[in-house]
Parts: sequence; C-alpha cells; structure tokens
Amino acid sequence: MLFIEHLLSEYGYLAIFLCVFFEGKTAILVSGLVAHYQSITIEGAIIASFLGMLIVDHIFFFIGRIFLHYNEERQGDKVHEEKVNKIKAFFKKSPFLTVLVFRFIPGCRVVAPVTLGMLKFSRFKFFIYDFFVSAITAIILVFIGYYLGDFVKKYIAGTHKYDLIIGLVVIIIVIVIFLYRKWKVRSWFK
Repeated sequence: MLFIEHLLSEYGYLAIFLCVFFEGKTAILVSGLVAHYQSITIEGAIIASFLGMLIVDHIFFFIGRIFLHYNEERQGDKVHEEKVNKIKAFFKKSPFLTVLVFRFIPGCRVVAPVTLGMLKFSRFKFFIYDFFVSAITAIILVFIGYYLGDFVKKYIAGTHKYDLIIGLVVIIIVIVIFLYRKWKVRSWFK
C-alpha cells in the first residue's frame, strides 16, 4: 500500500486513474488517504477514481461482448443452456443492485461487467447503472480513506515490525488449507 501511496502523491490524479485499473478499491482508499495529507484534492481524487472505474468497467463489458461472439462461433447457443438461463435471470432481475454489490465483493469486480456484456445487456443501461455505481463507490471509498487517514497511517506504521511474523503465519495457514483440501479430495475418491 505504501507503493501506491507514493505513486499517488508523486503523480497525482493520473496515478489514481491508472491504479484503479489494477488495484481498484485499494487505490481509491489510498487516494483518500493522500487527499487527507493534502497532496491532492478530495474532489480530484473522487473524479479520477470515478473515471478510472467507469472506463475499466466498460472495457470489461466489451470484453464480455467479444467473448460472447467468440463463444457463439465456437460452441453454439445450446451449450450449458440451463446455467446460462439462471445467470441471465439473476442479472436481469436487478442489474443496478448486481453491479453495485459485485463492486464490493473481493475478486468479483470483473464478473458483473463481463457477464452483462455476454448477456447482450443494453450498452446504454449499463452505462447509466455503472455511472451511478462508480460515482457512489468513488465518493464512499475516497471519503473513507480521507476520514480514516490518521488511523490508517498509524496502523501501517505500527505493523512493519510484525511483517515477518504475519507473513509466516499466512503462509503456514495457506499450506495447511492446501494440504487439508488435497487430503480431503483424495479421501473422496478412495
């Protein structure tokens, strides 16, 4: 997170815009933190975050459209028809809420735009929904970063002496989970 903070304070709004493509919510939160220390303005952080999210979502939306055409050419429309119908029903039931909720689920930020693109969802409706969702997200996350600036800075500064211990504990937990799942899968096939 300190690397992102350095980029944002050094390169400002352009860095926020570009970091949103790769780090998403983390970059937006850190932009609020940097705005707290007045390297950039809070309004500029919100606008750069908003534009970055809007553009990256539309890139993923059009990737979904491209993948749809590739998938139709390759496999036809009848492959996994039941699963596709369930997904369509879920996304078409409440697309605004779907785009909003998926924005805050870690690792799922790409899922909603790609899926809506594959479902031939209206480009105009997606733009409208994503416009408001991106605005809401940018405002909320930048203000969270801004108002928690002192707390976050103290927390980050205090964790450096425990980095090695935390890292080792996380690695051990991951290895244990991996071995447990591997053992569980093997016992399933016996």
